[in-house]
Amino acid sequence: MKERQRAKKKVVLSKAELDRIHRPDDNMMSKVKEWQRANIPVALSKAELDRIEGLTNESYIDSAFRSTRTNEVYLFFQNEYLVLNYAPGTTNARVVNGPLYIHNGFHPLFGTEFAEYGIDAAFGCHGGHDESFIFSIDFCAKINYAPGTTNAKILEGPKLIDEMFPFFKGTKFESMVDAAFESSVPNQVYIFKGGEYALVDYIQRKLIHIRPIVDGFNCLQNTIFASDIGAAFASHNSQEAYLFKGNSYVILHFTPGQTKDYIISGPEEIVPKNWPSLVNILPRYNVGVDMPEYTGPLPDYDPNFVFRVCGGLI
Repeated sequence: MKERQRAKKKVVLSKAELDRIHRPDDNMMSKVKEWQRANIPVALSKAELDRIEGLTNESYIDSAFRSTRTNEVYLFFQNEYLVLNYAPGTTNARVVNGPLYIHNGFHPLFGTEFAEYGIDAAFGCHGGHDESFIFSIDFCAKINYAPGTTNAKILEGPKLIDEMFPFFKGTKFESMVDAAFESSVPNQVYIFKGGEYALVDYIQRKLIHIRPIVDGFNCLQNTIFASDIGAAFASHNSQEAYLFKGNSYVILHFTPGQTKDYIISGPEEIVPKNWPSLVNILPRYNVGVDMPEYTGPLPDYDPNFVFRVCGGLI
């Protein structure tokens, strides 16, 4: 993955190629679609191969982040997502939008690991500016997700996780993190991998601590969430978070800086009983990694676009 990332940075395109990217025509779009069908082989890391192998399996929620819109959350599963009004405290959750392929709802992510392999973990930023961090395999990006539109923007990245958060270099958190949710403390986030979590200040890019899940969240001892967490998001209710693993979830009351956390409800099944609006959506069964057709616009200018999407061929 790191070799591929370095290779991308060294791509040199001719003026004619840059002109074609800047003013894409029908032939350019045809090339993109040909690439999608051809599935040009590339060298993959073990992490990527492990992720691809799992694409044929039954899956539920891979990652999530809270929207700035009240009681709305983005739920991701493999290379798809939906927006859900989760109706806290009830079983009246309803789908607001989706499911859609990630690259058709977040156009700037087309041709990236996030759209092709899915989003492993995500969290919303404090401050109400429609911003979030997303993670996929070894990569991380900060985006403006532009709720209710397809006008999302990449604000930072994609970068290797240990470049975005250098303190993760040499730790298990530098690749394929499991889940994340923002704390009620401004600018702080909990990031999970296996049986541990990292508490991070994502503005100052500072690691506060890494601890076992059961030390920071005592109430999760003797539950399926003690060993790992599949996905999570912070509720719009203060100091509450939803944790997911397979078809199970809990609602957690967390207490930053203390160990007075407790489980509000759960573990319970997601479907069919508690989230009936997802009955016809979950579980998902992906059958491969061919990227589905892209319906959005080509970028106005991106010198790495041809390399990223067409394998460097035009």
